[in-house]
Amino acid sequence: MEMRKAVAAQGLSIVCASCERYWEAREKGAVGDRCGSILTCGSPLVDRAFPEYRGFITEEAFGRFCFVCGADAIITLRKRLTLRKLGLCAAHRPWLEEERGDRTALPILDMKAAANYLKVDAKELKGHALPAEHSLAGTMLKTEKEWADRYGWDFSPLDLLGVKDKP
Repeated sequence: MEMRKAVAAQGLSIVCASCERYWEAREKGAVGDRCGSILTCGSPLVDRAFPEYRGFITEEAFGRFCFVCGADAIITLRKRLTLRKLGLCAAHRPWLEEERGDRTALPILDMKAAANYLKVDAKELKGHALPAEHSLAGTMLKTEKEWADRYGWDFSPLDLLGVKDKP
């Protein structure tokens, strides 16, 4: 796990860092970011959706975190002819508009706000990530949300977290 974190901290996608094919290639002496995929694998940045991923990330989990860095996703992407939804965080969201060779944007079929455990609109979070669901802060937010829903109170997770600035 520490090795996975280290290569991800150096810029390798968190998905690649957790893929068995990447580590198999390291064991065989591969250099750089080359993995042991049979066909061409990769992220939406190279018109793929990690088709050869082999590891512990579940299909449902792919949409909950950013495929680049692992932060909480604010949107999910799905490429044409694929079922896998991939998450993207606030920090990497602008990558969708960056010019890439002869294309002006990534080929995305749909973008939907990623569901979060509070079931609040991602726009309401203004790009901020929620604390982990089962952390103390996450549990407290879920309780506050439950009470707000039950008693008709206003619920603002950012106010409860004391967040005033942009991310």
